[in-house]
Formats: sequence, structure tokens, C-alpha cells
Amino acid sequence: MPEHTLAGRNLLLSFLPNFNVPLLGPQLEERLLPLLQKTLQILRPQIGRWRVVWGPAIYRIVPLGIADNTMVVLENDAGERFVSIAGTHPLSLFAWFIEDFQVDEMFPWLEGDAPPGAMIAEGTLAGLRALQGMVPPAAVPGAHTTLRDFLSTTPRPTTIAGHSLGGALAPVLGLWLSDTRSHWDPQHQVSLDVWAYASPAPGNPAFARHLNAQLGDGLHRVANQLDVVPSGWQVDELARLKALYAPDIERSPLWDSIIDITIAATNGQRFAQIDESPMILEGTLDMGRVGGRSALTDIITQLLYQHTAAYFALTGVDLGVALGQALDELQRTHEPECERTVMRRMRQSTWARSLHGIPRDLLRVTLHHLRRRAPALLRTVTPNRWRS
Repeated sequence: MPEHTLAGRNLLLSFLPNFNVPLLGPQLEERLLPLLQKTLQILRPQIGRWRVVWGPAIYRIVPLGIADNTMVVLENDAGERFVSIAGTHPLSLFAWFIEDFQVDEMFPWLEGDAPPGAMIAEGTLAGLRALQGMVPPAAVPGAHTTLRDFLSTTPRPTTIAGHSLGGALAPVLGLWLSDTRSHWDPQHQVSLDVWAYASPAPGNPAFARHLNAQLGDGLHRVANQLDVVPSGWQVDELARLKALYAPDIERSPLWDSIIDITIAATNGQRFAQIDESPMILEGTLDMGRVGGRSALTDIITQLLYQHTAAYFALTGVDLGVALGQALDELQRTHEPECERTVMRRMRQSTWARSLHGIPRDLLRVTLHHLRRRAPALLRTVTPNRWRS
């Protein structure tokens, strides 16, 4: 399969666990599984025949709360396995404030033969720990088995992929599997391919060199040149984001301040991107999204598009109708009324071709969730003495 076509297929497969967003409450894995199965059936003309063989498995901080991390393993008729890792859940405080933005401290990478100076960001390490401990419940495939134990049962060529936060965690998970291969694949029968879409740097230069060496030609980082996230958390790259969309979109002093705060958040840590030969997608500005109430609005709207829907367009994926059908399927399931309302709004927005309205509509869905969920969530996590 040509690399560009493969990039589009893998992006689509890596997106599937993000259907966790509207779900809340007990038995999330059992409720997410049929949606994934139906979506795979709908997308069969584009991606071929795939089935769920492990998971979905979910990690969450708040019991009965949202899914902070989600992972699932698929397999096709050719015997290829695909480990798909969800991106940042828009309502997850753990994902936003720990996995994504806890970058002011690094810890040594102690697996395998890593050089002494290899360091990984604290937040990325926390995300890896969440994935390592995931175990699907009894009612879904791969029940009571960790991912590493599952992969050891029957050797198969394995691809690991994710977008955004998932793109940061996919290569780190791949590196951990490679560095600990003696524990689960001593005969080196499992080939590992890693696809990281829209991903920030996970660690320092020594860590990046070790990861590149271990994964070799199996590592594929895909970045849109107009996406801000792949610049994280490299100070020089972050600084250039102030004028990323200029002069077509006017610079904003407030945006400049946000970048300065982001640089300060690194606490002087030195980050380096992985993959010395990444696939750089030549994104173009969507001027139809320009003309908001302020320069900052135009910048935020553009960066959301460039970080999400642009990747599908740039890799040749047209999935608007397919996603609409999948969201329709979830709406017909027995979810609480508030979740059906969210899914109806998502379906209406994503029925448009190629996810054209995702950034704006994702924000609307998020705000809808917050209005309905925040009081209950605060009651769950706030001690009695702090409540008004």
C-alpha cells in the first residue's frame, strides 16, 4: 500500500477510540464496543475488514466518570494487528493538565538499554502508565489481559497509532514494548510499526535518539506544517507559532502571551521531536474560517482545524457520511437522554463532508457536556468541607 494511502487508513483507524467522548457512567467498555464494531462495518469499503480482538480498555480517574484514556486492538483478515490510542478527551482534567501539559519535569527512561541521559516528560510517562495497566473487563474481547500479555499470545505484525495525545503515547508505548521485548516476545516474532499523528515531543534529545534507534524504519511521524501541536514542547519551535498564520491572519498580542506562557511552562526543559524523516503534510489556511470577532478568534479557529480535520483532508480521507452513520448508531442505543442529545448534535454537525465543522462543533458539544456534567463531577471529586 502506498505510504500516503496507508497514512490515511491508519489515521482513520487511530481515530476510532475517540468515540468514547459522549459516554459516561458504568460499563463504558461494553457500551463502546458495539459502536466500534458498527463503525468498522460502515468503514469497510475504505479500510477493509477489521474486527475488535482486545478491548476497548479504559482508564479513568473518577469512578463512573468519563474515559480519561481509551485503547483498543483491531485485527484484519491478513492477520495484521492495530493498537489504536485515543487522543485527549475534551473533558478530561487528567488528560489536559497531566498528560498534555505537565512538561515542567522529566524522569529517566529506565527500560532496555537506554542511555543514562534519556528523559521523558512527566505527563507522557503518566499516560504510558495508564496504558500499561489497562485490562478489559469480562464482557469484551481480551478480558482480564494486559495489552503486552495479549500481544504475546499469538505473534502478529502490529501497528500502534494515535492522534494528538494518542500520537504522543503511541511511540512511547512502542518503545516500551521494544525495550521489554524479552518479557513478551523473546523470539522477536512481532514486528512493530508506529504512526504518530499531530504529536508533541515526548522527551529530551537523548530520549528521541533512543526511540528513533529502537523503532527504526517502523517509526512514522505525520505532521501538518500549519498545526501548532507538533511544535510542543520545543522552545524555538513554540516561539515561531506567534506568527504562524501571519500575514493572512492578523497577529494577536493575547496569542503571543499564550505562547510565552506555554514556553514558561516547560521550565527550561529541553525537548526534541522524534523521527528524523517525518511525513510533513503541506497544509493550507482555510480562509473560510477567517473573519471572527477578533484576531485571537481567527487564530484559535484555524489551529483547531489544522490540528484535526485538516489531517483527514491532507491524507485523502473522506469520512463525513461514515461518521454521521456511526453517530446515528450510537444515538439509537440505550444511552441516557443527555448523551443522546449530545450525539444528535454531533451527528448533525459531522454529517457535513470530511469533518468540515469539527472544531466549532466539538467546542459546542464540550460546552453542552460541561453544563450537564460539571455539578455531578464536582460533587464526586470535591471534599465536603470545600463545597458551598
